[in-house]
Amino acid sequence: MKREDFRIFTIFRNYGVQDLSLKQIENIIDNFCQLRVFQVAIGGGEPFLRKDILKILEYLHKKGMMITISTNGSLLNNEILKEAKNYGKVDSIEYLFTYRI
Repeated sequence: MKREDFRIFTIFRNYGVQDLSLKQIENIIDNFCQLRVFQVAIGGGEPFLRKDILKILEYLHKKGMMITISTNGSLLNNEILKEAKNYGKVDSIEYLFTYRI
């Protein structure tokens, strides 16, 4: 195996910093494609808080990326789940929850 087989790219948001625009995210995805990245994991916070998350997923899918999303599930609804299933935009959704003792 080559060293580049183990590269992990992370984009993160610091509190107090404005979210990236859709165009900025598309540019990052384009850069990932040039680097031959084939799988993207989206987490947060809660990724479904973004109003344009489905557009981001669609762009990733169009570029041939495998997509995993980690969510607490609080914002999932039938529309989002249908969109993910019917168009094959998401390869897996990880449902995360916290239980307080």
